[in-house]
Amino acid sequence: MTADVAAGNDVWAVAWDDMDLDVAAGHDIPLVWTFGDLTGTIDAANRIGDDDPRFGRIKSYGSIDATIIAGHLPVGDPKRDAFYGQIDLVEAWDDIDGTITAATSIGTVRSGA
Repeated sequence: MTADVAAGNDVWAVAWDDMDLDVAAGHDIPLVWTFGDLTGTIDAANRIGDDDPRFGRIKSYGSIDATIIAGHLPVGDPKRDAFYGQIDLVEAWDDIDGTITAATSIGTVRSGA
């Protein structure tokens, strides 16, 4: 799957093969999940994650070579919530490359099966 996606609020993305994704969400990205390699840019204005532990992640059954960003809403923005700037989990069965940037916290980055 190759896609450029922009949304004013939340974005979910799932692919059964390689994913080359440039996505910008005006609020959260609860889930990006691919059974192949993941490349591109994943940019959430508020949070990458979800309260449900079954989701709340960027996951690749291949490798990840991407720019991953969470948290760039201005102070006072009503979309900025208690989870602002968090990346809950980034995991790949293969290598992880690229950059991971969070305004407040990165929970877990896991590479390898």
